[in-house]
Amino acid sequence: MDDQNQDLTYEYCEEDTDTTLIDLVKNFPYLYDKSQTDFKNTRKKDFAWLEISSLLKLTGNFLYN
Repeated sequence: MDDQNQDLTYEYCEEDTDTTLIDLVKNFPYLYDKSQTDFKNTRKKDFAWLEISSLLKLTGNFLYN
C-alpha cells in the first residue's frame, strides 16, 4: 500500500469517527443544550464524555479538544 492510499484510509476512518461521535453526543443533550437542567452539571457531563470516549476508544481529553 502506498502513502496516498494510507492517507485515504485514514481520512475515511476519521470521517466515520466524527459521524459516530455526533450520533453519541446526541444521546446526551445536556452536553450542548443550555435549556437542559443538567447543562451546568459538570459531574454528569464528565461521566457522559467518559462513556463516549470509552465507546470510541479515545481519551476524554482528545474529545474535549
